[in-house]
Amino acid sequence: MNKLLPLTIGYSTLANRAKNIKFLTSVNNLVIVQNPDSALLPTFNAEIKVFELNNRGVAKSRNAAITNTESEYLLFGDDDVEFNESGIVSAINYLNANPDVSILLMQAIDETGKVRKRYPTKSHQLKLTNSAKAATYEMMVRISDIKGASIKFDENFGAGAANYLGDEYIFIADALRSGLKGRFEPIVIATHPTESSGS
Repeated sequence: MNKLLPLTIGYSTLANRAKNIKFLTSVNNLVIVQNPDSALLPTFNAEIKVFELNNRGVAKSRNAAITNTESEYLLFGDDDVEFNESGIVSAINYLNANPDVSILLMQAIDETGKVRKRYPTKSHQLKLTNSAKAATYEMMVRISDIKGASIKFDENFGAGAANYLGDEYIFIADALRSGLKGRFEPIVIATHPTESSGS
């Protein structure tokens, strides 16, 4: 049995989309299913933890992932995101070497290998003025710091809520205001199709 990396990927999904998740075997996998209609869930391998929510809203799923993560680090996933194993290892190595960093923002590519948006060209510290374009699946967090500062996603924002956008920025801003530090590093962490479930 290979030792798992000290990371949980917390996937947010709906019952009818959960079967699309591409799991990595090197990490802890946690699936949070928004299932207000009590639809039938697909069968998952025994080592995958599954939590069912009887309501909708991606921020609720993210918060359930924070609550139920027991590993050192957490990466937020969606059912149409494929994570890059070497990027994950680079991110974990970075966080291991920089214990003062609580949030690591990275970059994603589309299915053709092109970066999904204009990312900064070099690494920098996160500030309130440069964190507004973050996508949740580009973010790895040090879970003890996030729980210690009681940082949660605002459940009035994000897909499935009245205010469709803004959940990531509010999360990062709350963390920075509470004294936590964040960095952007140009690590490719994931592939996300141009047409996403969020759009």
